[in-house]
Amino acid sequence: MKLYAELARLTGAGEPCALCTIVKTSGSTPGKTSMKMLVRRDGSFVGTVGGGCLEAEVLEAALAAMGDERPRLLAFALNERDYPDSGLLCGGRVEILVEPIVQPRLYLFGGGHVASAIARTAVQDANAQVHAEVYKANEDQLDGLKWEWVAALDSRTCPTCAPLDGKRWDKRSDADQWPAHINCRCRVFLSFVDLDTTRVFLITNSYYY
Repeated sequence: MKLYAELARLTGAGEPCALCTIVKTSGSTPGKTSMKMLVRRDGSFVGTVGGGCLEAEVLEAALAAMGDERPRLLAFALNERDYPDSGLLCGGRVEILVEPIVQPRLYLFGGGHVASAIARTAVQDANAQVHAEVYKANEDQLDGLKWEWVAALDSRTCPTCAPLDGKRWDKRSDADQWPAHINCRCRVFLSFVDLDTTRVFLITNSYYY
């Protein structure tokens, strides 16, 4: 559990690391299938894949994997012939998968306007997902509020989005998917509705283009 807690901490902090897992063994081996070692960027680690010179090679591969962001499958024969100075006498074989865990990146290539539209929509979608998680974590504080579709009603608003303006739902999961399309200029907000039907919205960061 300590390894997974550290993995969650590192990924949450945006720090690269590498997860090394024994995926296959045969014969006698110091490490068993599914044993794991989590390697940090500074070379420190949590867990083990068997120790000794084998683990030293895995550590080196993990640091390299963080550098080029490519996974590796390592195979070791644990005998004195392959490791003459190690004292290894197990005689078995082990395979270890080294997976770099880094921050995801999106690379867009194109004529400019297409890539720009995709990037804006990706930002909108990520923004919506973050807000959905925040709202979900605070559902007990949002009792009585409704989700409302708000369209930017001008000449650039498409015929798909405009008719949805003002539509309300009791739950975010019931609302129509947003963004509706590339360059969507609408949002789904939490709204308060008073007796005069004045629309008041609980608005956080929003993006319109």
